[in-house]
Amino acid sequence: MDRASVFAGAPFRAALYAALLFSSVLLAAGWIAFQRVESALQQGLENQILEEQLLLHEILVDGGQAGLSRAAAHLNSPFSTERHIVGLFDEDGSYLAGNMDVPPDLIGWSVRLTGDPSFLGLQNGDLLNAVVQDGFQTVVGRSLASKNQALTTLFEGLVLFGVVVFLTTLGFGYVLSRRSLLKLQTIEKTLNMVAQGDMGARLPVSSARDQIDRISAQVNEHLSQLSDLMTTTRSSIASIAHDLKTPLSHSFMALQTVLTRLDAARTPTLSLRS
Repeated sequence: MDRASVFAGAPFRAALYAALLFSSVLLAAGWIAFQRVESALQQGLENQILEEQLLLHEILVDGGQAGLSRAAAHLNSPFSTERHIVGLFDEDGSYLAGNMDVPPDLIGWSVRLTGDPSFLGLQNGDLLNAVVQDGFQTVVGRSLASKNQALTTLFEGLVLFGVVVFLTTLGFGYVLSRRSLLKLQTIEKTLNMVAQGDMGARLPVSSARDQIDRISAQVNEHLSQLSDLMTTTRSSIASIAHDLKTPLSHSFMALQTVLTRLDAARTPTLSLRS
């Protein structure tokens, strides 16, 4: 089977257009979803950091510098996760406790980047929040690695989903186009048989009753009418031939008689009168 004919078929082209349209919609929807998820993850990290800042402030109010140092040391224990960043500094920026020994340059929100950007433009680092309260500077941060990993997973999932749906749509269109091409080839073969004189040839009609099947049913109906017309025509010709047979036979016999008399050098007209 000619694959080019299958790819040029209307079902495959319709599937291709549908796949391209789906890809465009998925691209737009995916970009919006990516932005919303990134914003939600960023907001979640900021909320966690603010909650820990509030906790450290309450510890400072209740336990003073000693309590705050113990809390920072506890967060700096070997059992704490690397994603948890905390630092305690005095007014001069000298390190007092925590797993961060150098304070950030700015008070407020900042990002300390590490590593190279990924193919999505995401760069690993730490989201930090520095606050000065009661003569101490507390810095709390969270790693951006979890956020970047979630965004990368989301992107890969969208790409995989898009590729699977795109290829599935094209495959479905290829199957439908191939079936349509087979039916069209059957129609062509059947019509060639009819053209060669086989008036009993008919097109197959499947139970799907699609557009080609409906056309095939109409063609079969017209072929049946044409066959009946051909049968009637043959009967009429046979009847006319039978009606003409007797006078033609008499005329032929008369001509034979004339030719016989001419061969005998006799006058056909006189001999016929006699």
